[in-house]
Amino acid sequence: VDELDLYDYISYGELGLDPKYYEMHLTQEKADKISKFMDIHTFEKEIQYPDSNSRTGVYPNRPKELNWTVDFFGPLYVPKKGVGVEMNRNNYLLYEKIIRDYEKNHSLIWKENKAFIDGKPVEKYVFKMDYYWMMGDNRHNSLDSRSWGFVPENHIVGKPLFIWFSIKYKRQVNASRTDFEDKFHSIRWNRIFKKAYE
Repeated sequence: VDELDLYDYISYGELGLDPKYYEMHLTQEKADKISKFMDIHTFEKEIQYPDSNSRTGVYPNRPKELNWTVDFFGPLYVPKKGVGVEMNRNNYLLYEKIIRDYEKNHSLIWKENKAFIDGKPVEKYVFKMDYYWMMGDNRHNSLDSRSWGFVPENHIVGKPLFIWFSIKYKRQVNASRTDFEDKFHSIRWNRIFKKAYE
């Protein structure tokens, strides 16, 4: 576990289910190493396909109209200030929230197969701000823009410079260690004060 840095996992035994099963969030490199262990019987990827029961909670939360999951997501254009998009039904679903809430077009509605703002039909909408798409660092264990959508530029108040602190997500408890020693051994020393980007 320590050697492969495997701490982001769920043991089914801890949930009162079959203790032989584990669910892990892995890179392909780690998956390849684990699949060669002698005590591994089967190894299977969990993928959320379109038309599955796992489409709720995926931006823009329109599962009947946009058949997206966290694994099958998009395509999606990230809006840029001064750029316009055609206001068809698909784009209305994708950009409704930012046009209405962030760009203060509170009267935006869809009727008669058209978008309307202040009672006037809108064939093309030009964005007033830049927007960002925020991705978590753990693909299947992050609530990021795939859940809540775009972030407007005026909501960003700083930028990351370095990793201040980092601990292992989950660890095997060593009964011989004191509480302090256990916490000390869970620190990822090689990540502390590392630059957030080059």
